Amino acid sequence: MKAKAARGPWKVVLIVEDDTDGRTIAELVRKTHPSLVIDWLPGNGIGNIKRKLDKMLALARDRFKPGQGCVAVLLDNDCKDVTRDEPHRSIARTCDKHGVPLVCCVESIEAWLLADPGCAQWLGLPTSGATHTFRDPKGRVAAAFLSKTNRTYHKERARQELARQASGPDARRNPSLKRALDLLSSCPLRLDSGT
Repeated sequence: MKAKAARGPWKVVLIVEDDTDGRTIAELVRKTHPSLVIDWLPGNGIGNIKRKLDKMLALARDRFKPGQGCVAVLLDNDCKDVTRDEPHRSIARTCDKHGVPLVCCVESIEAWLLADPGCAQWLGLPTSGATHTFRDPKGRVAAAFLSKTNRTYHKERARQELARQASGPDARRNPSLKRALDLLSSCPLRLDSGT
């Protein structure tokens, strides 16, 4: 059985913790997969995602026509074991129930930004080596951002400024980034457009 060809651009709707997560991921994905349209639905915190995920999934699916998109949930793992620790465990269960992929950044989106040579170079940090093993990627980015700009790293503005420096992330530097990019790029191949 073949999937029907989608009419119009393929849209991936991400449920994210906050608006800056969505903007940042859209910028990174645009560099590697320009044919995907990335939209996002901010949960305004991981606790809200846990409590309201069923409703958020329905809202996310309303953002594309049948056969023209898919939904995924994207979270920082924040040093949590997603299979055991709350709220990640409950979110993972809800995702499983709805057949929606859960993608976790190890440790945070900043580790993904550091896997992008353009971002790392702009910050004056190494452009090679694994970034998923950094103990505090947010702290590393904040210190480099302060050194580069003489401004503190405020996630809302500074993360966007850094994401604009992206040249195309090197997914080999971060396994969770590779998994996310593979998942998002294979999303249009899924037969079930509801996921």
